[in-house]
Amino acid sequence: AREASDRNLLLEDEEQRLASVVESKRRTVREMEEQHAERVRGAQVRTAHFEEELREERARDRRFQQEEEALEARLSAAEEATERRRAEARQREDEFNMIRADVEAQVASLRAEVEGEERRRRG
Repeated sequence: AREASDRNLLLEDEEQRLASVVESKRRTVREMEEQHAERVRGAQVRTAHFEEELREERARDRRFQQEEEALEARLSAAEEATERRRAEARQREDEFNMIRADVEAQVASLRAEVEGEERRRRG
């Protein structure tokens, strides 16, 4: 009977020790789960922050692209206007050269007339 009592005490001690180990392991698991949950929350916060930064960066890129396109359109319009002005200037220069050639021809013709008159008078 005493052996059975000693065995029962040993079994009870072993049962308490195992229960304590199990409880300790459960606490460890809960702590690890809490730490993991905190890491997950931290990662979610960082991900949300990075996603917001990415959205802002994409919005900036779109604005820069729109500004670049607007500047390219303005540059193209300015280049076209410059080319039109150059064409107008060439046309005016051509007209001026034709008028000058005509005036020079008239002046030469008048000089020839004057010289012819002077020769006839002298001559």
